[in-house]
Parts: sequence; C-alpha cells; structure tokens
Amino acid sequence: MMPGVFLFRMASGLVQLADYSNANFDLLRATIADAMTAIAIILAMSFGVVAPKMIIDRFGAARRLPES
Repeated sequence: MMPGVFLFRMASGLVQLADYSNANFDLLRATIADAMTAIAIILAMSFGVVAPKMIIDRFGAARRLPES
C-alpha cells in the first residue's frame, strides 16, 4: 500500500515530463525521489519477510536434536 503512493506519484511525474511544456529540474528530481523511495520501501519489506525466515530456519534446525 505505502509504495503504491510513491509509484503513482512517480507515474504522474513521468506523464508530466512527457509533456515538455511542464518539464523542469524540480519535477525530474521529485519523480526520481519518488521512484527511489518506492524501491527502498519494497526492498525493505522484502528483506523484512525473508531475513526472519532465513534466521529461524538456520537456528531452528540447530536446536532440534536428532532422534535416536
């Protein structure tokens, strides 16, 4: 949900940049900032899901004792 806001703002900026009458450096800077923010949020969410799973699998297997 949260990265969607930045992705829509980025798309809006790209549409405005395609119209050369509104193109300026501030619009380009804001569009790039929105894209980078969305990418950072998506990467952080992915890391937040994958890292705990890897840690649990790694240390959870070491705690299990082999059955004899």
